[in-house]
Amino acid sequence: MVSLNFEFVIPLKREDLLSCQTENQYCVSELLHTNELQSKVEECIINIKENGCDFILEYFGTLFSVLQNFKDLDFKFLQHFYNGVVIKGLQLIYNSLSIILEDDDLHSEIREKMLNVMKMIIYIAVEFLKSFQEKVDKIYSLVIDKKGKKNTKLIKLKEDHNWDWEENERVALQLINKIIKLPLHLLWDPPMPEKEFVRMIEDCCYGILEKPNVTSIKMKPTRDIIFEILAILITQYNNAISCKVKIVQMLKLYEHLVSILAQAVIFFVEKYNCRSLIKELIIEIIETGEELDNYVQDNLSSKAFSNFIVEIAAEKPDLILPCINLLIHNLNCDPYSMRICVLTVMSEIVINVLRFDVPNSEEEKNISEEKRKARDSFLEHLLDHIIDVNVFVRSKVLKLWQEMYKRNAVPKHFVNPLLQQTVERLFDKNSHVIKYAIQLITIILENNLYGPWLNEEVVKQKLQGLKSKLIETEKYAENPSFFKIWFCWRSEITNFMSNELKDNNEFKKEIDTSDSDIEKECIKVEDEKAELLNFISKIRKSIITQDLKFLLNSLIKFEAKYLKKVTMLTDVSDKIKYYQWILKHLCKLDDSILLVSTIDNCEDVSEIKSLIEEPVFSSQKIDLEFGDDGSIIIYCEDHLKFIESMRLATSIISKLMMGKSIVETIEAIEFFKTAHYFNLTGADEGMRNMLLLTDSKEIAIKEAAINAFKILYLNTKQTDKREINIRVVDNLISLLKKVTHEQKNALSNLIKYWVINKDVGTELVLVLWEKYSKKASNSATYDDCKAAAVLLTMYASGKPEIIRNNLEIIIKFGLGSENKKNYAFLKYTCEMFRALYGTKNESGNLIRYAKNSELIECLSNILQEQFFNLDNYMYPEISMELITTIYQQSEFPDTVCGNIIKVLNRKILNISEKTQNDKNSFKEEFLIRFIIVIGQTTFCHWQYLEHDVLNELKQRNNNKYKETKIKTKSRGKNKNQSEENITATKSLRESFPENFEDDSMAVVNERIAESIRMICENEIIRDNTIIGTISSLIIKICQNPEKYKGSRLISAASISLSKMMMISSDFCNENIQLFVTMLEKTEHSDVKINLILAFGDLTFRFPNILEPWTVYFYNRLKDTSSDVRFTALRVISHLITNEMVKVKGQMSDIALCLIDDDKIIKNHAFHLFNELSLKGNTLYNVMPDIISRLSHPDYRTTEQNFEIILKILMNLITKDRHLEALVEKLCHRLRGASDERQCIDLSFCLTLISHTDRTLQKLVDNIACYAEKLNYAKVHKNITSIIIACKKQAKLNKMNDLVFELENKIDIILTKGIDNVDADFLKPSKTPAKTPKTPRVSKSYVNVSIY
Repeated sequence: MVSLNFEFVIPLKREDLLSCQTENQYCVSELLHTNELQSKVEECIINIKENGCDFILEYFGTLFSVLQNFKDLDFKFLQHFYNGVVIKGLQLIYNSLSIILEDDDLHSEIREKMLNVMKMIIYIAVEFLKSFQEKVDKIYSLVIDKKGKKNTKLIKLKEDHNWDWEENERVALQLINKIIKLPLHLLWDPPMPEKEFVRMIEDCCYGILEKPNVTSIKMKPTRDIIFEILAILITQYNNAISCKVKIVQMLKLYEHLVSILAQAVIFFVEKYNCRSLIKELIIEIIETGEELDNYVQDNLSSKAFSNFIVEIAAEKPDLILPCINLLIHNLNCDPYSMRICVLTVMSEIVINVLRFDVPNSEEEKNISEEKRKARDSFLEHLLDHIIDVNVFVRSKVLKLWQEMYKRNAVPKHFVNPLLQQTVERLFDKNSHVIKYAIQLITIILENNLYGPWLNEEVVKQKLQGLKSKLIETEKYAENPSFFKIWFCWRSEITNFMSNELKDNNEFKKEIDTSDSDIEKECIKVEDEKAELLNFISKIRKSIITQDLKFLLNSLIKFEAKYLKKVTMLTDVSDKIKYYQWILKHLCKLDDSILLVSTIDNCEDVSEIKSLIEEPVFSSQKIDLEFGDDGSIIIYCEDHLKFIESMRLATSIISKLMMGKSIVETIEAIEFFKTAHYFNLTGADEGMRNMLLLTDSKEIAIKEAAINAFKILYLNTKQTDKREINIRVVDNLISLLKKVTHEQKNALSNLIKYWVINKDVGTELVLVLWEKYSKKASNSATYDDCKAAAVLLTMYASGKPEIIRNNLEIIIKFGLGSENKKNYAFLKYTCEMFRALYGTKNESGNLIRYAKNSELIECLSNILQEQFFNLDNYMYPEISMELITTIYQQSEFPDTVCGNIIKVLNRKILNISEKTQNDKNSFKEEFLIRFIIVIGQTTFCHWQYLEHDVLNELKQRNNNKYKETKIKTKSRGKNKNQSEENITATKSLRESFPENFEDDSMAVVNERIAESIRMICENEIIRDNTIIGTISSLIIKICQNPEKYKGSRLISAASISLSKMMMISSDFCNENIQLFVTMLEKTEHSDVKINLILAFGDLTFRFPNILEPWTVYFYNRLKDTSSDVRFTALRVISHLITNEMVKVKGQMSDIALCLIDDDKIIKNHAFHLFNELSLKGNTLYNVMPDIISRLSHPDYRTTEQNFEIILKILMNLITKDRHLEALVEKLCHRLRGASDERQCIDLSFCLTLISHTDRTLQKLVDNIACYAEKLNYAKVHKNITSIIIACKKQAKLNKMNDLVFELENKIDIILTKGIDNVDADFLKPSKTPAKTPKTPRVSKSYVNVSIY
C-alpha cells in the first residue's frame, strides 16, 4: 500500500513522474515490462471492484507503465484497459466526489487524498486519449478519398478491432465534463484550482480539436462536449486568458479550425454569458497582427483571423457590434484580408441588426438616432471601399452590397450614390470586379424602389409639372409666410399628432374637455361664415405660436363640424396625413377672405369650404396629395437620377457584352434579361447586340445568349397555347423590325436552332402564315406581313417543308396581283424560296420544278412584267432574288432565263425605236435593269454549273460505278475464258486490285469537273451570245464614266462586270486594270464599296491575278468616305485572317486606322491587330516595318498620332523573346535613322517595352547603334526614362548592374563625346546568354467581326 502522505504534481512532461523534485512529491518508482502488464492490469481491475477509486493509489505505477509502453501494446489490450480501468476510474471518482463535496466540513486528509486520486485518474485518462490517437496515426496511414471527407484511419480501426474510438473517446470526455462541473475548488486550499490541472484538461480538448476529422458531422457530439468543457474552464476555473491565447494560436496554425473555434466562442457567449471574451479575442488578434508586421509576413494567419471574425459576425452580429470600433482602424491598413473582414462584419451587422423590413417604414423612423448614425457610418465605409486599391476588396464589397440589397438593408438615400459608384466600377481593369458590378446593378434594378416605371421622358415631364406647380403655389399665396412656417414645422406637427392620436379614447376625452377652451378662443358669432373664418384664423395663428395641442384640437373640431364626410378615416396615419393636407391648403388661402369686410361678399359657406375640401379621400389619394410638393420633387429627382444612372450603365454594359471577357459577357447577358423586362432605355439595343452572341464560338456565351432569348421571347405569361404563340410572334416581329443585317443573320440562326431543338412548334408556324396572308387581323400592316415572311424564311432554314407545303399561299398571296405593287413584300416573298434550295426527295435527288410549272411561270411573269414598271424602285433587288430562285428551283433554269432575256431584249429594242428622240431617262433605266438581269443571270448560271450540274453529274457517275461494282461481284467467273478476252483492264486490276473502281471513278469525276470549268471559262461569256454582247456594253460603260454619268448606271455596270470576272480567269485578267482604275478614279462611294466587296471575292477566286493589284486596294483605307474606309478594312481583315493575302508592308496603312475619326473603324482595326497578336509571330514580324514606315520622312504621321498607334500595338506584344528581339532591331534601325524625328520615334518605341534583364542587356550591348543619337534631347530623355523605370522595378542584382552599366556608359558618351570614346568601350561587355524558349501562351477569347 502506498503512503497517503504525498502530493501528486501534474507534470509538464510524462518523464517528470520518474523523479521527485520535492520530498512529498509523488513519483513512479518502477516501470513494468510489457510482459508483466497483462497480469498487473487484471489485478488492478479486481482491485477497482474492491476499493473503488482508491485503486489508483496502489496501481498508478502500473497504469503509468501502460502509457510508457503504449506503442508496444496491441489494440485488444488497450481496449480492455480503457473500458476496465480508464472509464471505470472516471465513473468512480465522479461518484465519490459527488458525495464527498456535499459535505460542508470536509476533513483535510480526505480532501488531500481525493485531490490526488482525482488528479491521478484524470491524468491517466487524458494521457491515454493522447497516446491512443498518436498510435492510430502511426499505424494507419492517412488515406483520404477524392472528396476528402472520410478519415479512413478510424474506419480501418473499427473494421479491424470492432471498436468505435470516436464513440468511446466521447464517453471519457463526457465523464471529465461531469467531474469538472462539481465544486472541485473545495479540494484545494486555498480553494483555487491549480493551473496545471486546468491546463491538462484544456490541452486534451484542444488536441482533439486539432485532428483533421473534427469538422465532420459525426464529430459534432464530441465538439459539443469539448465546447462545454472549455466553457466551464473559463467560467469556473478562471481560464479566459489562456483560452484567448490558445484560440489565437490555433487560428494561426490550423486553417480547418476557423469555423469550429467560431462556433465555440458563440457557444461560450450564448450558453455561459462570456461576452467579454469576444472583445478580448479581437484585441489579441489585433496585437498578434501588429507583431506580425501588419500581417504582411503571415498572410495565412491574417486570413484565418479574418474568417474567424466573419464567422462570428455571420452567426451573431450583435456580439460583434460592441467591438466594431476596435476593428475599424484596420480599414486603413494592410493586409487586405482584414479590410475584407471588417467590411463583411459591417454588412452582417447592417443586415441582421440594423435592417428594417420596409425601407423608410415606421420601424426605421422609430430607431434611435445613434443606431441610425451607426448604420449610415457602416454603409459609408462600404461605399468608400468600392474603390479600394485592392481588387479582392473591391470584388468582395460589391458582393456584400449585393447581399444587403437582396435583404432590403439599403436605405433609400444610399441607392443613387451606390448605383453611381457601381457604374464607375464598370471601367475597372479587373474582370471579376466588373462581373460583380454588373451583378449588383442587376440586383438594384430587380429590386428598385420605383417598380417598372423607368421611362425617363415621363419622369422628366412629371418633375417639370411639379416644379411649375410649386412655383405657382408660392406665386398665388398672397401671404406665403403661413405656408412657409407650416412647411418648416410640418415634421414636428406630424410627430406631435402621432403621439397624441395613439390612444383614441383618451384623446376624445381630452377633446371633450377642451371644447370649452376652443369656444373661448373662438369669437362667438351667430353668422356661420364669420364663425368659419374665425376658426381658420385661429388655426393659422396657432401654427405661428407653435401651440400644437390647440392646433390639433381645432383641426378635429373643424373636421367634425365642416368636413363630416371624412370621419370615415380611422387609421391614425391617414388622419395625420389628412390634417396636414388641411393645414397646407388653409395656409395657402388668400388673407382677403379672412377680412371681416369681405365676409358679406361670400354668398355661402360652401364657397370657402370648397377651397379646402377634397372630394375623394382614399388612402392612396391622401399619400399623393399630402406629400408636399418639395418631397415629391425630391422623390422625382431621385427617380430621374436613378434612370439616368441605369441608362449610362446599360450603355457601358452593352459594350462590355461584346468584349473579350467571357465572364463579363455572361453577366452582361443576365443584366439585359432584367433590363428588357423593365424596358430600360438602351435595353432593346443591347438585346439586338446580344443576337450576335448566339453565334459565339465560346459555348458558355452561346448557351447563355440562347437561353436569354428563349426566356424573354418564348416564355410568356399567357396560358392559352394560341395566345402564347401570338405573343411570341409579336415579340419576334418587334425585334426583327429593328435589327441590322448582321443581327438578322444571327436571328435566323437562332430560330433555326429553336426549330431543330423543337423549342417552337407548328402552332407558331400557323400564326406566322396567318400574319403573312393577313388572316390574323384585318389591322395587320404590310410591315407585319414582311416580318412574317422573313421569320418564315428563318424557320424554314431548319424545316424547309413548311415552305414547300404552302406554295399555294405564297403564289396566291405573296406573288399575286394584289401584292405586285408592294415591292418590299414581293422581295421578301422571293427570299422565302431560298430555304428550298438543296432539299432532296426520298430518292436522294434534288427537288426541282418543271419550266411550265405554276411557280416557275409565276416567277418568270413577275420578272418580265415588273421590268417595265418604272414605279418599282426595288426592281434590281427583286430581279436578283427572282433569277436566283429560278436557278435554284427550275429543272432547266438556263432555258427559262434565256427566254426571259430574249423577250426583254426584244421589248427594249421596240421601245427604243418608238422613243428614239425622247424619254432618254426611261431608256437608261431599262438599260440599268437589263444590265443587272444579265449580270445576275451570268453569275447564277456559273454557280448552277459549278455546283448543281457538277454535283449531279458526280452523283450519277458514283451511282453508275456502284451498280457496275455490284454486278461484277454477282457475276460468276467463266473458267473457260480465253486469253483473247483478257483486255488491258485486267492488267490495271492486277496493278490496283483493291482501289481500281474508286480510282476510275475519281478520274471520271475529275474529268467532269474539268469540263465544267472549261465551259465556264470559254463558253458562258462569248462574243456571239447575248451575254458576250452585253459584256462589251458593260465594259464600254465602265470605260467612259464621262459619257455615262449616272451613278446608278455605273454602279450596275460595275456590279455586273465583277460578277462576270468571277466566272472566267481570262475575262478577269483582261479587265482587272479597268476594275482597279474604276476603284481609284470613281467619285461615287457606292461604286467604290461594290468594287471593294468584289475585290475580296475575286481574291478568293483568282488570288494570283489579284495579288499584284492589292496595293491599290490598300489605298482605299485613306479614302475620304468613312463608309469606303470601313468596307475596305472589313474586306482586308477578312482576307488577312483567312490568309488570302500576305501580311507585309501595307500593314502601316491599317495601323493608321487606329487613329481614324470613325470609332467603328478604330475598333475594327484594333480587333484585327489583336487577332494577329494571337497568331504566333505574325504581329511581331510586321512591327519593325510598321514602325519604320510610320516614322519614315516620306510616310510620316504626326508625333502624337505615332505615339498613340505604337502604344496600342506594343501592348499586344507580350512574349519575352519577341520583346528582346524587337529591342535589338530598334537599336539597329536607330543607327540607320536619317533625321532627328525618326530617331525620336524609334527611341520612343523602346520606352513602351516592359524591360527585363534580357532586354536591358540588349540596350547595353547595342549602345554603339544609338550612341551618336543621344545628342538629340528627346532621344536622351527617352533612354533616361527607361533607366528610371528599370531602377524602380529592379529586383535582381543582375538588373541593377545592367542599369548602372547603361547609365555609366551614357554619361561617359555625353561627357567625352562620341568621337573621344574608345571603340572597345562601346562593344558588348560579354556575350549575352541565349534567350530560352518561352512557353506558349494560351489564346484568350477575342470577339472579332468577320466580313
